[in-house]
This record gives sequence, C-alpha cells and structure tokens, in this order.
Amino acid sequence: MSTSGLALPRTALRVEARAGGLPLGLIFGGSGLLGAVLVALLHLDHLGMTMCALKLITGIPCPTCGGTRAVGLLTRLDVPGALAMNPLVALGALLVVPWFLADLLLVFRRRALDVSVTPAVARLLRVGVVAALGANWLYLVLVGR
Repeated sequence: MSTSGLALPRTALRVEARAGGLPLGLIFGGSGLLGAVLVALLHLDHLGMTMCALKLITGIPCPTCGGTRAVGLLTRLDVPGALAMNPLVALGALLVVPWFLADLLLVFRRRALDVSVTPAVARLLRVGVVAALGANWLYLVLVGR
C-alpha cells in the first residue's frame, strides 16, 4: 500500500531471491544433471529399441519420445540435433540450466529464486504449456519419431 492509500499495481511476473525458499532450480537441475550423466555414461540414448509403452502398443510416439536421445545430444553439445530430436525436452533442459545455476549460487546464502505471476499470467502459462505439448506431439508424429 502506498502512502496515498492506493494499492500498488501487481507486476505480471516477479522473480526474486527469497530467504528460506525451496531451491527448485537446484532440485530440477541436479536431477536433470544426474540423468544426463547416466545417459552419457551408460549410452542410454543408443539402446536400439524403444522404451516407450505407448509407441510399443500403438505405434504412435508419446510427447516425450526421443527425450533420452535429445538429452544424449545435449551432453555432446549438439543443440540443433537435440532440438530436432525432441524440441520440448531440449528446450526444457536448456531453460533449467540458468535456473539451476542461479539457485546454486543462492543456496550458499540460504536463498532460492522465487517466481510469482498474476492469476491471469498463470492461466496463460497453463494454456501455453498445453499448446506446446500438443505442438511437440504433432511434430514427433509428423517426423515419425
């Protein structure tokens, strides 16, 4: 509340470092890093068979088909190849990297990134995520993943 008694406008998106917050970027990034190391060390991206139950049963890829291979390509720094293999998995992995690094730096100060959005932006984000999943799935079907 301002001194004039009027409420300050809420921003649509606010990112700040908060004390005592849960370091989700560190958790997601650390899990992803562990997964990427396992993919690279165990060559899980070169199994030669599909592990997708949906594809095995129906012949239709799921929205994450090619995700392991995309992560494998990212471990070899082949970003265009990863984006071609599964755009949504590759973009998701790449977007977690700066969040992970920020939380990694903040954790030593017992802080974590906190992202707040207005309800209208939250609805828009939910619609965007569903649209991205659908578009990614359509892409995978069309390229025969």
